[in-house]
This record gives sequence, structure tokens and C-alpha cells, in this order.
Amino acid sequence: MSGLGMSISRTVPWYRVTTRSWTGCRSPSGRQSHLTTRTQSTSASPQLPWRLDQSQVLADFRQCLATHNQRRDLPRFKYRSTGLREAAVLVPLCNVDGVPSVLFTVRSMNLRTHQGEVSFPGGKQDLTDADLEATCLRETDEEIALSASRIDILGRLPAVPNWDATIRVHPFVGVVDAGRPIDVTVLKFNSDELTEIFTVPVSRLLDSTARSSTTLRPSGLRIPVFETPPHITPPLWGLTAMILRDTLEALTGRRLDM
Repeated sequence: MSGLGMSISRTVPWYRVTTRSWTGCRSPSGRQSHLTTRTQSTSASPQLPWRLDQSQVLADFRQCLATHNQRRDLPRFKYRSTGLREAAVLVPLCNVDGVPSVLFTVRSMNLRTHQGEVSFPGGKQDLTDADLEATCLRETDEEIALSASRIDILGRLPAVPNWDATIRVHPFVGVVDAGRPIDVTVLKFNSDELTEIFTVPVSRLLDSTARSSTTLRPSGLRIPVFETPPHITPPLWGLTAMILRDTLEALTGRRLDM
């Protein structure tokens, strides 16, 4: 059962980012891009006709995720010295009516924390989990009934903390059903934990007009805010949006302007 909230506090004492630059990986379009720190601007968002059912595209994504993890300007986080828990979430890439998309969940209002928030499938690691990837896959199956056999893990992103730095969250990126089209409307979800599943096309997430940012005080941390479909009331922001932004930047090799 998931107990992982995906928002963060408006005071973030654990956030620190370096100022060194890096050279990005080649995106699936084949172009080399160069990213610097998040305070500097780069080119506009790319328009990539991703084909999630093509093995070469997925191979490119694996390489991009591996390269992203070698960045020298990644944020450095401080965690609590005692009582630190590990957790894992899945960023599910899926094909919806031939359109590459990302799948999200909306947390139930009956949960103890982070009620009604947009999130990724995931939760805290159990002692019975072989590793964090197993945590990610188990939680996804429990929450939205996508078994491990339907998910191809492409790689992982650097861990990020929850709002009070008591949980280290490890994001994994995976493609559902080998990139074949899925019908999101027939997916069954755990109604004790979730109220809805929805998807957003990658092209919309990459559209600079569909995202903004907010600044947390007094830390000065800029948090991305992504547009959600009209029927989704809660915003897509906080830790979910940070993980989403990092995923898109890793897979495109470009920084997203907010």
C-alpha cells in the first residue's frame, strides 16, 4: 500500500544545487544538446515524434537516462540522519491512441496525507522487496493493476527527498506494454488510494505554454507547474512535477524553460 505523498513544503531547507555545466546526451532525434544549470536558458522545447514501440527509441532513452545520471550540476540534497526511509515511483510512458503520453494518478481524499494530489504510482520500500525497482513495480501493480510483466524499466533518475527529507524517493522510468496502444479507461485502480487515472500527451508536457513555475520561500527553489486536463482539479506540481521535469529533460537532452 502506498503512503507516499508527492508534494513538497514551501520551505525547503535541504535543497542545494551546484553551478557546474554539463553536456547532454543525444535525443532520439539525433541532435546533441548542451545543458547548463537551471538558472540559464537554452533552446525551446523540442517536438519529437516518439515511437514507443520502436526498440531503437527505447535504446536511446536508456542511454539518455544513463547520461543524465552523470550530470555534474544535479541538485544535492540533505536527508534526515535518523529514520530515513526509501521509496520508489514509476514514471509510466504509454501509447494512448498512437500518442506518446505519461500516466498520472490522483490520490484519494481519504488518505492521511497529500489528499487529492496528482502523483505517480509508487510508495515506500517493504522489507520483502528485492530492491527499489521491485518496490516500484509492486506499488504500481497494487495501485493501478499494471503487473511487472507489462512494464519495461528503461532506467532511473537520481533520488529526491519528500517535503521533510525523511523519505528518499527513487524515480524509475518505464514504458507500458512495449509501447503498444493501451486503453486507459479500462485500467483498474485501487479506490482506497486513488480516485482517478489520467494521461497527458508528451507533446503537451513539452509545450512551454502549458507549464509555469512557482518559487518557494525562503529557499528560492523554483518548482515547475504543469497544466492538467480540464477535468483534473488539482495542479501537477511539487515533487511529481520535479520528477516529471527531470524525466523530460533526460529523455530529450534539453532543459525545459519554465
